[in-house]
Formats: sequence, structure tokens, C-alpha cells
Amino acid sequence: MPIVDKEMHGHFCGLFSEMKGEPGYTYWKTKYQTNVRIPLSEQAKLGMQVGISHHKPYVRFDFKPADLGPTEWEQMHMHLGYMLEYGYASVLAESHVTYLEIAIDCTGINWKEHFTFDGQLRNSGWYPDYYHPCPTGYLGRRGSNRVIRGYDRVARLKALGKAVGTEPITRIEASLRKLGRKVPALPSVENPFKSVGVCRFADAEAQSSDKGWKQFLQHCRYIGACEAMQLAGAAKKKYLARLSSVGCDWWSPISIWALYPEALKALHG
Repeated sequence: MPIVDKEMHGHFCGLFSEMKGEPGYTYWKTKYQTNVRIPLSEQAKLGMQVGISHHKPYVRFDFKPADLGPTEWEQMHMHLGYMLEYGYASVLAESHVTYLEIAIDCTGINWKEHFTFDGQLRNSGWYPDYYHPCPTGYLGRRGSNRVIRGYDRVARLKALGKAVGTEPITRIEASLRKLGRKVPALPSVENPFKSVGVCRFADAEAQSSDKGWKQFLQHCRYIGACEAMQLAGAAKKKYLARLSSVGCDWWSPISIWALYPEALKALHG
């Protein structure tokens, strides 16, 4: 969100500085930025940053709407109410969205033995590696404008010490950077899952027994499907078609994206 002048920039710096030492608050400062993270609940936080970029002052707000219930929204409105003339309404009207994370939870699906692929991306990988009990699969270079991640949502929540059920959940999420859109323009964001496919290794392996295909799938386990396709050379299109032919029937990018407009309503709290 752009700040009108340096005086307002100093006003935010002073407000953030006053929060230093508040119970549960995290405050830190760099040469060009002042940051504070405010707890709204045990799991929800409001991150704020005031700084100068290209000689222009700004203030940034970072939060996850899906983590906010009525109490958390009330707290956020309260905090923004004494910082901005129109509170959260100012954020919605004046801010440019630079980062958007969109997640789909596929219940009843065990992530292990599945993998994602995308014919439009070159980079991919696993963290820490595919053979880890709960690996995260990446498509796209980390930090790039579009990154796709797939992982075991239940295992992630357990690692954070949160209570979870027994039903498996696979989460497929997209991180979109450098959007540069205002909130009212978010409905026009292009479907980031449009070219993404998901399949099981067992189904892919059943497609062919030729040596090249087996080697390709082994590369998928080590470096991910996108980078494996770069090594496939002239067979790239054929291998992509094979993966698409055995794509999981529970994964439908068009049907999934139909839920996006309703999900955006959460931004209005």
C-alpha cells in the first residue's frame, strides 16, 4: 500500500516501534524496513512492514484469510483502525497485491506415491527428497512468479503440533508473486493450476516397460517431472502425453478454479 509522504512513513515507523516488547509481538528492523508481527490467535498472525522502495514509502500487510475466524477478524480491524483513516477498508481499496497463495485440499488422498507435472514449467524438485516420509514436491523455481507445491497436509499440521483427524489430505497450492493488482482485480487472475497434472507413480509405470520411460520416472523421483522432461529430449511430448493420460480423476483444474471467486470473499472479512 503506497504511503502519501515521508511524514506518514515516520508515523508508521513510530507506531511499529511502540509495539516493540509487547507480549507475543515480534519486532525487527533493517536498513530500509521496519517489521512487526502481531498474534491474532495461536495460529493466525498479522505481519506488517513499513519501508522505502525505489525512493517511495510503502506499508505492507501479510495475513492468511483462511486462518481468521470472527475473533481474529475483529482484532485485525481494531489494529488497522488506529493506523489508517478507514482501517481495513483502506487496505482493500488502496493496496496492490504482490503475493497470493491459493491452496486446494484434496481429502481422502494420500500424497505419497503421487507427483505433479506441468508442461509449461522447467524447474522441479523434492524437499528434502522424494524418499522422505513426507516430501514436498515443487514445480517451478523457488521465488519465481508461479510455483506449485504438493504435500501431505495432515503430516504438516502434525509437525506444527496441531490436532488433526485420521483422514489423509493432499494439499496442492500455488504461490503467485509480483501480481501488482488491486484487490478488485483479483477475480481476473489466470488459473495457476490450468496446466498442472497429478498422477500416481504406479499408474505411470503401468503405461510402458521400455527402458527410457522407466528412467524418466526414476528421474521424476529424484528431480521432479519438469526437470525430468528437460532430460527426455525428443521424447518430452510423448512422455507428457503419457502422464496426462493417467492423470488422477479427482484432480480437475477447471472445476477447482470454479471455487476461486467464492474463496476471494474471505478477503473482505
